[in-house]
Amino acid sequence: MNITIDSKEFKKILAKFKKITPKKPHLPSLGMIKLETKEGNLNVFGTNLDVWAQATMSCTVNEAGGVCLNPYEMLTYLKDVKGNITLSLADVGRYKISNEGISFQVSAINTEDYPVMPVVHSTQQIVMPVVHSTQQIVLDSELLQDVFKKCCVHVKPKDRYDEPLGCIFLEIGTDFTQATATNTFRLFNMKRPITSQSNKIAMLIPPKRLYSLLDFIKENKQVTLQVDQENLCINFQSGDFVGGFRLVKGQYPNVQEVITSEIGQTIELDSKQLIQALKPMEFLGKEYLNNLGYVRFIFRDSIFSVEGWSYKDGNVSNTKIGIESKTEPFEFNINPVFVLQGLESLDSNKIILKIPKNEINSSRLFENEKGDLALIMTIRDLEEETPEETNEENVDEPEEESNEKSEIEN
Repeated sequence: MNITIDSKEFKKILAKFKKITPKKPHLPSLGMIKLETKEGNLNVFGTNLDVWAQATMSCTVNEAGGVCLNPYEMLTYLKDVKGNITLSLADVGRYKISNEGISFQVSAINTEDYPVMPVVHSTQQIVMPVVHSTQQIVLDSELLQDVFKKCCVHVKPKDRYDEPLGCIFLEIGTDFTQATATNTFRLFNMKRPITSQSNKIAMLIPPKRLYSLLDFIKENKQVTLQVDQENLCINFQSGDFVGGFRLVKGQYPNVQEVITSEIGQTIELDSKQLIQALKPMEFLGKEYLNNLGYVRFIFRDSIFSVEGWSYKDGNVSNTKIGIESKTEPFEFNINPVFVLQGLESLDSNKIILKIPKNEINSSRLFENEKGDLALIMTIRDLEEETPEETNEENVDEPEEESNEKSEIEN
């Protein structure tokens, strides 16, 4: 293969495929991307077996063919290169990249050694897993970016992405799209109206896999989804880009009962003031992981107070916010990190804090004007187990021991 391409456009393509290509692959071929010429264009294909993508860019084909190259290695050499560059065969297992006065070689493998996926039977004949579904779902690309941005922090850690609670639960109905993310301690839910679709569909999307394709999708206003629930995979098509990833199989918890629980008290808060009050106490969220600290929300006499409490230091901070409200007084403890992340996802100046009517429900709901919900579990009062109480329980033990000794001596 011998081609001439624009280095600027080529570097953009390589940067996008970096998110799909692993740095330390189990197979050497998975650390490469495949370049092939077709009808005067260059097709670039990459996969890590969980995520796949193909993009097309224009080029001058001097000699048709194909090769597999390492995107990290090429970006290192092309960092300061400008203008057009030429890719040509240098030696066995080596390819030469050159332009005016600059020439270097990179490692290469044959396209026959690259993983081959089943071919989709469509007009483009691209190399992708077969999707046995005639249903086409058209969504705004901004909506998918919004889903990832708001939901990814509320799932379980990245190493749990193959489990339902490590995924974003995406539901696409006849006239709405709803995304839910939870790690059992907190939950985020967002719902948006969309153009009417034919059937309702639900899927578990690993955030990491969706993130690796966002750079391809955001360049176009709309993206077409093709979902195969039988084989648990999804394909995206947006402009010249086609890609997809494997979905996760599992049962997602029913969170609607918690979201739709009867509300007893509501109060409107200024999110900027609340963030300013919580930022100095953010470190208490880390102490909460060791069951040693939290933040206390108190409302009395039209004053909303945010108090930081640590098992080691007691009250560490206190911020008061004046609020005109007829809401009855309340008090509860909560993790400041979860609240800050919830407020960031809600992304609104005004937030409605909702307290469920049922006292057994230990969650608190934060809602914005769009109806997005951030649900966070409260924390029990750690002051109930102070060291003083434990000492009182153990006061009688030494006396019993001394009585036993005196009996033995007698």
